[in-house]
Amino acid sequence: MCTMQTPGRKLVRSITKSPWSSFGNRWVPSSTVRKSISIHPGDVYDSAEIESDVAALKKTGYFDNVRAETKDDEWTKDGKMVTFHVREKKDLILPHAP
Repeated sequence: MCTMQTPGRKLVRSITKSPWSSFGNRWVPSSTVRKSISIHPGDVYDSAEIESDVAALKKTGYFDNVRAETKDDEWTKDGKMVTFHVREKKDLILPHAP
Protein backbone atom coordinates (compact mmCIF):
# COMPACT_ATOMS: atom_id res chain seq x y z
CA MET A 1 0.00 0.00 0.00
CA CYS A 2 1.45 3.35 -1.00
CA THR A 3 0.41 6.40 0.98
CA MET A 4 1.17 9.89 -0.20
CA GLN A 5 0.89 12.86 2.10
CA THR A 6 -1.82 15.32 1.22
CA PRO A 7 -1.20 18.92 2.30
CA GLY A 8 -2.92 19.51 5.62
CA ARG A 9 -3.27 15.76 6.34
CA LYS A 10 -1.13 14.27 9.07
CA LEU A 11 0.61 10.93 8.72
CA VAL A 12 0.85 8.41 11.52
CA ARG A 13 4.50 8.52 12.57
CA SER A 14 4.56 5.82 15.24
CA ILE A 15 2.34 3.36 17.06
CA THR A 16 3.29 2.17 20.53
CA LYS A 17 1.84 0.22 23.42
CA SER A 18 1.35 1.87 26.76
CA PRO A 19 4.49 2.14 28.88
CA TRP A 20 2.44 2.27 32.11
CA SER A 21 3.14 -0.49 34.58
CA SER A 22 -0.55 -1.12 35.35
CA PHE A 23 -1.37 -1.31 31.64
CA GLY A 24 0.05 -3.39 28.87
CA ASN A 25 -0.05 -6.94 27.70
CA ARG A 26 1.83 -9.28 29.99
CA TRP A 27 0.18 -12.55 28.91
CA VAL A 28 -1.43 -11.74 25.57
CA PRO A 29 1.21 -11.99 22.82
CA SER A 30 2.19 -8.69 21.19
CA SER A 31 1.45 -10.31 17.83
CA THR A 32 -2.20 -10.67 18.88
CA VAL A 33 -2.33 -6.96 19.70
CA ARG A 34 -0.66 -6.01 16.41
CA LYS A 35 -3.11 -8.15 14.40
CA SER A 36 -6.00 -6.12 15.83
CA ILE A 37 -4.48 -2.79 14.80
CA SER A 38 -5.04 -1.93 11.14
CA ILE A 39 -3.40 1.52 11.09
CA HIS A 40 0.35 1.59 10.47
CA PRO A 41 3.14 4.17 10.45
CA GLY A 42 2.99 6.07 7.17
CA ASP A 43 -0.81 5.86 6.89
CA VAL A 44 -2.82 9.06 6.77
CA TYR A 45 -4.22 9.74 10.24
CA ASP A 46 -7.87 8.70 10.46
CA SER A 47 -9.62 8.92 13.83
CA ALA A 48 -12.39 6.56 12.64
CA GLU A 49 -9.81 3.88 11.83
CA ILE A 50 -8.24 4.27 15.26
CA GLU A 51 -11.68 3.95 16.90
CA SER A 52 -12.20 0.79 14.83
CA ASP A 53 -8.84 -0.56 16.08
CA VAL A 54 -9.86 0.13 19.70
CA ALA A 55 -13.11 -1.77 19.08
CA ALA A 56 -11.16 -4.67 17.52
CA LEU A 57 -8.88 -4.87 20.58
CA LYS A 58 -11.92 -4.89 22.88
CA LYS A 59 -13.55 -7.59 20.76
CA THR A 60 -10.64 -9.97 21.44
CA GLY A 61 -12.03 -10.37 24.96
CA TYR A 62 -8.55 -10.22 26.49
CA PHE A 63 -8.71 -6.66 27.84
CA ASP A 64 -10.95 -4.87 30.32
CA ASN A 65 -9.70 -1.44 29.30
CA VAL A 66 -8.62 -0.24 25.86
CA ARG A 67 -8.07 3.29 24.66
CA ALA A 68 -5.98 5.14 22.11
CA GLU A 69 -4.11 8.37 22.72
CA THR A 70 -2.95 10.58 19.88
CA LYS A 71 -0.73 13.62 19.89
CA ASP A 72 1.10 15.70 17.35
CA ASP A 73 4.64 14.60 16.52
CA GLU A 74 6.82 17.17 18.29
CA TRP A 75 9.73 16.69 15.89
CA THR A 76 8.18 16.86 12.46
CA LYS A 77 4.94 18.77 13.24
CA ASP A 78 3.27 16.97 10.34
CA GLY A 79 2.60 13.64 11.97
CA LYS A 80 0.67 11.96 14.75
CA MET A 81 1.95 9.67 17.47
CA VAL A 82 -0.58 6.99 18.40
CA THR A 83 -0.38 5.02 21.66
CA PHE A 84 -2.72 2.13 22.40
CA HIS A 85 -3.33 1.58 26.11
CA VAL A 86 -4.57 -1.89 27.02
CA ARG A 87 -5.14 -3.55 30.38
CA GLU A 88 -5.56 -7.30 30.48
CA LYS A 89 -8.49 -8.80 32.36
CA LYS A 90 -7.55 -10.02 35.82
CA ASP A 91 -9.29 -13.34 35.21
CA LEU A 92 -7.72 -13.82 31.80
CA ILE A 93 -7.40 -17.43 30.68
CA LEU A 94 -5.51 -17.97 27.45
CA PRO A 95 -6.00 -21.11 25.39
CA HIS A 96 -3.09 -23.53 25.66
CA ALA A 97 -0.89 -23.97 22.62
CA PRO A 98 -1.01 -27.50 21.18
